[in-house]
Amino acid sequence: ETRNFVNSFLAFLSFSFIASFVYILNDLLDLESDRQHPSKKNRPFASGNLGIHIGLFTAPIFLIAGFCIGYFLLAFSFFETLIVYLLITTAYSFYLKKIIILDVILLSCLYTIRLIAGATATGIEASTWLLGFSIFLFLSLAIMKRYTEIRVMIEQNKSKAEGRGYRVEDIDFLKNVGPATGYMSVLILALYVNSEKVLSLYHNPQWLWLTLLCFVFWVSRIWLKAQRGEMLDDPIVFTAKDKVSYFVGLIILILAMGASL
Repeated sequence: ETRNFVNSFLAFLSFSFIASFVYILNDLLDLESDRQHPSKKNRPFASGNLGIHIGLFTAPIFLIAGFCIGYFLLAFSFFETLIVYLLITTAYSFYLKKIIILDVILLSCLYTIRLIAGATATGIEASTWLLGFSIFLFLSLAIMKRYTEIRVMIEQNKSKAEGRGYRVEDIDFLKNVGPATGYMSVLILALYVNSEKVLSLYHNPQWLWLTLLCFVFWVSRIWLKAQRGEMLDDPIVFTAKDKVSYFVGLIILILAMGASL
């Protein structure tokens, strides 16, 4: 268990360095469009708080640090996953983010790859149930990100997103598909709770059914906030700051613990 903890920490560091490299790269590529965005204009590079030369200097350092930790200190399968993540996210930053629908699918896959990387680092198998749940939940959040960007475009009287393939008339499509993909993740969770595998893992699996209501509440709430124009941040950033999300997460944790007793 100690080894798994150490590997988890090293995998976290490795991915943090690689993700930092990617975020810096993406911010430098999106400088002009970010400066026109009401919230993104406050990012370090877009606002001018950090010079471009600092990004060009630190990005390679983060890349090398992430690779060194992944290659020398963790299993090679983790390093392979890291390479796949970097290739996809770099291709996304330079070109694939301009292709509608494919961009949000790739974003959901990139978040799910992080789960796979954690599993390979610790030797713990990532179930197909978890991966399926993750893909659709993060797909819903990725669509929400595009939805909120289009709302900003409408407020700025723009017809097309800079550096993206979306237009203002796509907002109704995203508004319908986004919550649906979130509820699909809940459906996958329901199928998992009803599976034979759960009976072998939990003593009181009936408690897990209540977690479905928690996820339905959470998905519905954040999409309602998005449609009201109250989602000013990236959905992931919003969740990290949202007290209600933490409370819902605590309830889900308590229910999961109750199911295992």
